[in-house]
Amino acid sequence: MNHDGDSPRTLIIHGGMHKTGTSAIQKFLHEELDHPKFEYLTVGKVNSSLIVLECFHRRLAQLPHYPAEQFTNNDLVRLGEKARKRFIRRMRETTKENVVLSAESFTLLDRDECADFLDVVSESFSTVKLVLYVRPVRERIESAFQQKLKRRLVELDRRIKPNFKQRISEYDQIFGRENVTVRCFDPSAFAGGNVVNDFLETLGLPIHAKNEFRANVGLSLPAVQLLYVYRQQFNVAIPEDKNLIQRLETLKGDSFRMHQDLLDRILMDRIERFTRIRTWLEKLGTWVGIDVHLKHGPLHRLFLRSNDNYRWLEKRTGISVVSHARDESSGVNTEEDLVSIPDDSLNWLQQQAEIDFQFVPQERPDSTFIAENLRKLALSI
Repeated sequence: MNHDGDSPRTLIIHGGMHKTGTSAIQKFLHEELDHPKFEYLTVGKVNSSLIVLECFHRRLAQLPHYPAEQFTNNDLVRLGEKARKRFIRRMRETTKENVVLSAESFTLLDRDECADFLDVVSESFSTVKLVLYVRPVRERIESAFQQKLKRRLVELDRRIKPNFKQRISEYDQIFGRENVTVRCFDPSAFAGGNVVNDFLETLGLPIHAKNEFRANVGLSLPAVQLLYVYRQQFNVAIPEDKNLIQRLETLKGDSFRMHQDLLDRILMDRIERFTRIRTWLEKLGTWVGIDVHLKHGPLHRLFLRSNDNYRWLEKRTGISVVSHARDESSGVNTEEDLVSIPDDSLNWLQQQAEIDFQFVPQERPDSTFIAENLRKLALSI
């Protein structure tokens, strides 16, 4: 324990955020970290997300992992008490000067829960640091859609409003601004294109990961299309769906990307103003006899940068979450783009599910038939 007179020790929390190479970092830390002053803290699992939730999250009943039909309030209280004892016992067993804990679920804790976490770990550590990665907003939306679709049916154009300012400000207040590091998840800027290397450099450790660690890779466009059709018929995931998703990960094809128009609808809080100004400028051009055609990309990026959340984040961290250059004229735009299953995907399903159906452009299997055979595949793997 870190009482007066003890050597100062530091806990470094790697808290994600969502889809920023967390699995790759955890895999490396668990399997390859070998340093006299650093150790990796685990409590039964490489990923400490579950133990952190059960120890410190006071609203477990609101999370999908703890359905009311399986967990009573008393069950959740006992679960939390047991988890906290395990966590504290394991924390006290650590001996090195610097200890790393990786839990993407850390970002689900509210202000009071983070303060509780700090109180508990301060028993053993004199300094607590937090390292977060954030993705460019467009890639974050695309990735979040996939992850949610793996668990349940979600609306393609469901609006989001990032809260970087609120969350990171709270971390600054609780842990101290000097102890909160926010990095942009940009593999092109990492040594070897590897987030593991960037994380090691952030800790002041030498680069060890020679090759890119690719864990928890996203689904291809054909795989997302099949999964979306499946979710339309079977809204909520069953345990066997994990096997289905692993099989879908083998389906090759173009990367899943959202069209600029769809992203505009999702980010409507800023795009409404963008649309009004663009329309006004085009009308003004018509009045004065000038053909004014404003491209979505450059002006849209301008309005993203003007968003208070993004401006605050850039000022606070020096990084921008406005996406890097990309083709803004292609990608999924409407639900029709997701339910239009190409022939190659039907052939793949036919082989995987060992089903015998013939199809021609005039007689294609309907979405119900496709979904039912995906369920058959899930149950047979």
